[in-house]
Amino acid sequence: MSGNRNIAVIGGDKRQLYMCKLLAEKDFHVITLGVNLAETNINHIETAQSLETIMKDCDIIIGPIPFTRDGIHIYSDTDVSVRLDEFVSFIRQRHILLGGCMDELTVEKAKSQNAVYFDFMEDETVAVKNAIATAEGTILEAIRQSDINLCESRCLVTGYGRCAKVLAESLKALKANVTIAARSKEQRASAREAGFHTISLEEASKELFEFDFLFNTIPAMIITASWLAECKREVVIIDIASKPGGTDFEQCKKLGIKAVLALGLPGKYAPKTSAEILLQSMEHLLPS
Repeated sequence: MSGNRNIAVIGGDKRQLYMCKLLAEKDFHVITLGVNLAETNINHIETAQSLETIMKDCDIIIGPIPFTRDGIHIYSDTDVSVRLDEFVSFIRQRHILLGGCMDELTVEKAKSQNAVYFDFMEDETVAVKNAIATAEGTILEAIRQSDINLCESRCLVTGYGRCAKVLAESLKALKANVTIAARSKEQRASAREAGFHTISLEEASKELFEFDFLFNTIPAMIITASWLAECKREVVIIDIASKPGGTDFEQCKKLGIKAVLALGLPGKYAPKTSAEILLQSMEHLLPS
């Protein structure tokens, strides 16, 4: 554990803004790069002049969730561009690296340097709470895109992993009629035990015209042109799978179907809560 009270926060979205504030409140000196501080003159927070400086002055480096979206740059919702290859060139044994869905390049360099790394999304508590924020954000996106209530609507959720389970339960609580489409027999059995109607992905195309909302959670091309041909034109599609999603968005445009790739929902709709969750998960790595 480092005794250096300088902590770097690089890239990200509004979660990183709140992370900076929470760390500053604990009297850490926070140095940022690629973080939209939104405010000026926050005590104990400054913006770095360069990546080299930030990596030299800080032992603890906090990155975003996901760590990268394009495999080339550290993800940031600002105009500041931080290349992964440049970032990893500065990793040393003394560094403690944190982030979500950390890329192979960063992890391999950390291992080669015997640096500590911690992936937020491998922490079960973080992953579960992140799924809750994702489900709430998904529902908000659906409400914004549609002209009908979710209550008594027919919803298809593809997949039945962690996020899909929380989303399905949240939709059911709003009195939506929820069907789970999953390839795995075990997942369909689990969904039936939870009280949902289930179909296989292969069978789903036969029933698509009945649905008002499609929620995709599977990171593979699921909602194809052939699927879209069977949907009603008023259907709303919310895809929360990792980029590029699992929907043929070009075909949606041609057909006039509303479709949204909704990424980073915890950072968009619950950044403060999300930052608090992340801070709790990493406290064991912070100097006292």
